[in-house]
Amino acid sequence: MRVSGKQAEASGAYLRRGTVYFTRGSGGVSAVSPRTGRTLWDSNSTVEQQGPPAASATHVYFASPSGRVAALNVSTGKIEGTRDGRDDSGEPDNTSGAPLTLVGDALYVPYGDRSVYTLDVRTL
Repeated sequence: MRVSGKQAEASGAYLRRGTVYFTRGSGGVSAVSPRTGRTLWDSNSTVEQQGPPAASATHVYFASPSGRVAALNVSTGKIEGTRDGRDDSGEPDNTSGAPLTLVGDALYVPYGDRSVYTLDVRTL
């Protein structure tokens, strides 16, 4: 498999529901087929320093260390929902977001040092 320049700059690579998502600290995301190596789409999630995503059959979810969330369409990469973060301490954060957990329609979003909130993805 050949890796493009955008993928080589990735800050993370995650296999979710049969697609590899390459993330960049600036919010960029590339979806790649692991079978063919073909880029399916490139998008900007608008979520900086995103951690490992969660995915459903229709959306892939990314969150920042402050708990800011974006839902991207798995087929197109288009942003279909966002939610503001919860931890806005004003301090620069050089870490990436913690892993999200999706259980049914409930998305558990870690933020800050030891906090978690949940949201219903149907209302995102």
